[in-house]
Amino acid sequence: MIELTKLVKTCGACPAQWEGRDKMGKRYYFRFRSGFFYVRQCPVTTCLEGPVVFEWEHPTNGWAGEMKTDEMKELTKSVFDWSKTKCFIRKHWQTADGAEI
Repeated sequence: MIELTKLVKTCGACPAQWEGRDKMGKRYYFRFRSGFFYVRQCPVTTCLEGPVVFEWEHPTNGWAGEMKTDEMKELTKSVFDWSKTKCFIRKHWQTADGAEI
């Protein structure tokens, strides 16, 4: 189980997106678009190249792209421990040089 400490919703819909961090500082990218949802662990370079740690396909709507944070947390509770996660809704939690905000 991955214990996330931070979660930031970076886009509300089409795609619904979040960025997260675990207690070891590893980053995760969550994305739901066109009926497909996945979570990737982000390597140093880009999140689009990281390994997929969770994926799900909407059973009836291949165009779906909206998801609420609570829905996403419920969907991924088999992989992520959300009990100590601080959630934010904003674009970034870091400045361009990587400093924490």
